[in-house]
Amino acid sequence: MNDEILIPPTQGIITISNLLEDGIHRFLKATEKTIQVPGEFECIDEGLLQYNLIIRNIEAVALLAKHDQVLFPTAMGIARSTFEIAVRVLWMMTPKDAFIRESRWLSQIENIEEYNNIAVKFYREHGFDHSQFTQDRELILRFRQKLNELLIVKGHNPKRLPDLRDMLKEIGLEKEYIRYIVLSQFTHGTLISTSVYRMNFGNMKIFGEYITSIDWYGIFNSLWFCLSYPGKLLIERLGGNAGAFISLKYEEEVNDALKNLQNTT
Repeated sequence: MNDEILIPPTQGIITISNLLEDGIHRFLKATEKTIQVPGEFECIDEGLLQYNLIIRNIEAVALLAKHDQVLFPTAMGIARSTFEIAVRVLWMMTPKDAFIRESRWLSQIENIEEYNNIAVKFYREHGFDHSQFTQDRELILRFRQKLNELLIVKGHNPKRLPDLRDMLKEIGLEKEYIRYIVLSQFTHGTLISTSVYRMNFGNMKIFGEYITSIDWYGIFNSLWFCLSYPGKLLIERLGGNAGAFISLKYEEEVNDALKNLQNTT
């Protein structure tokens, strides 16, 4: 990372970064006695693996934030990815019925099949060896079909994976979709995202780097959602104590830090 710092992080950014990093340690401590070797249900194992991605992404954003505020656009892209993962975990793990959760896990297997299908088609079109993708596709297909049959016996018929907004709607959190809309602007490089380097249009246009600590509020607020909501749910599904992860005192500290960052002048 470049040692030159263009816009030093404020104390507010450092504080919330440290609190989210502390939250990661709190989750690991709260689950150290409940996480076992791969268990009976695939959904539990995959939920924890996806939460690992959330953890690493939060660590990455904290590292960027504490180094230089100008890394805000990159952090926005990471936050968008993190939010999408968090929603998938919540959608998969919300049902109390373990077999419904397993059905929702199985619907995600189609992503692997689709990936292999696309790879096989592309490699074949360009004369590349696609044997490995073909083998992987057949292996996953047999596994999915076998598990699908078992779930049907239990009275559950896995459906296609819904889109992100429908996932949020199914778990009663559709209002959170606005986070995804905002964060996605920087992933797609829209004119909304380039406004951090531009003021106005036409003859009134001024170039610069217009990033403040307040801009970081949306990132950290979304990451707090990604850390806390699926984290608590996973601990509950593991039979652990979610209160040991997100205590009232810790939650107040995070909310106060977010509020202070939002009100920065």
